[in-house]
Amino acid sequence: MRSFHPLIQRVIDEFGERGDVQSKLHANMHTFGWSGSVTTYYEMYLVPLEALQNHPKSEVRHWARRTLSQMQKNILRERDSDEEHNAHYE
Repeated sequence: MRSFHPLIQRVIDEFGERGDVQSKLHANMHTFGWSGSVTTYYEMYLVPLEALQNHPKSEVRHWARRTLSQMQKNILRERDSDEEHNAHYE
């Protein structure tokens, strides 16, 4: 099962209610190099974000819901883009 690195989980547990921490975590999730479909990259965050739905801090739960929703939208958008790319080049 996928999960956040223990250090990131500790940051979330201790400081996850802070907007600046949430912003940095979000930015980090969208800073990457990738080859091939990006959907696989975004999908790896689904399970860890879903696990935060039960976090004791309500601010973390709200952030996780928003971020999970955005990741799901990113996945759908990238799947459409992948299909378009495949249709064009096949």
